[in-house]
Amino acid sequence: MSATKSAAHILKRVLMVPPKHFTVEYAINPWMGGVVDKKKAHQQWDSLKSAIEKAGVQVLTMEQTEGLPDQVFVCNSGLVYDNKVYLSRFRHKERSGEQPLYLEWFKKNGIATIGEGYEEIFEGGGDAVFSDPKTLWAGYGERSSKSVYERIKALGSFDIVLCDMVLPNFYHLDTCFAPVDETSALYYPPAFSEATKKEILRRLPNSIAVSEAEANAFVCNAITIRDTVISPIGVSQDTKNALSKRGKQVEEVDMSEFMKSGGACQCLVLRLFLATRVKRNDFTNNYGYGPFGIGPTNGGFDSYGFYRDKFYNSGLPPLYSFASYRNYYHEISFHKNKYGQPAPTDFEVLQQERFGPYYDGVWGYADHSKNWFGKR
Repeated sequence: MSATKSAAHILKRVLMVPPKHFTVEYAINPWMGGVVDKKKAHQQWDSLKSAIEKAGVQVLTMEQTEGLPDQVFVCNSGLVYDNKVYLSRFRHKERSGEQPLYLEWFKKNGIATIGEGYEEIFEGGGDAVFSDPKTLWAGYGERSSKSVYERIKALGSFDIVLCDMVLPNFYHLDTCFAPVDETSALYYPPAFSEATKKEILRRLPNSIAVSEAEANAFVCNAITIRDTVISPIGVSQDTKNALSKRGKQVEEVDMSEFMKSGGACQCLVLRLFLATRVKRNDFTNNYGYGPFGIGPTNGGFDSYGFYRDKFYNSGLPPLYSFASYRNYYHEISFHKNKYGQPAPTDFEVLQQERFGPYYDGVWGYADHSKNWFGKR
């Protein structure tokens, strides 16, 4: 994978937490206050999820636990890279109850965990974000320690660009910095030390400085997917024009209910960056029918898109069949097929020498635009 290809262009899936129990019950940042309209919060969350899916990224979800109102801000759960996660350790006790729930989810979903026994504070994707697979922007100050990034090197081989944040209102990196592509980011200059500002412009020379009004509207809490910048409402026309010159379009999403707790688009999303392993159960000898005949299946789409027989019962054509998968890791990317169902557009079984025998027999793939078979 080219180190110059931006993270925005290779992101395949993210994790989100629906706001079932979202409220503002305490104040651990300068923005927190007000009464949450729960119906409106659900609508805003759904709009963000839809925008992400429309841009071409699969959204996985985990349930929110009652009594943990900030669990919706799942970006802070850890930093994911290449099938590993460095776990968060929250500064404030109000969020510490989230940590074991994230640990359980990562382990259940085949992502190796690092950092369980470490004491340094670290608030995950809120303070650390990749602009490309070889460059991690690493914020420190209010919520994450500078020293934690020595341990984060265990995730893989990449440059760590330390970012000294100096304003208490911009306590997480994702409140004042958002990578756009391999040469640019949205950023709010006053939030950083002089040395950090120079490094941003050295490494991302086409970066766009946002105004104070935009920063206070959480415009830097945007997430870029391919050529779409999904942002809270408040992007100025100047910023839109600058992004347009870089081939980007802006989609604004109302995040007003979540801003009452100091979060917006990026806070609600954990990038599962380069996480290609998906550990599933044994599919052997579970048979259904595919477009080319008989093939194993087992009960409808699971959360990663394996097609199982509950959709066969709906009368819609099945998408593919496969044979003899036993607890191995697969990479799948997704789009919606013409029936509105999740459909695999790219199906790759990872290296045999790394994970052992990965299948035997014949496997197949089909969607409404193309079909093909492979055999090993």
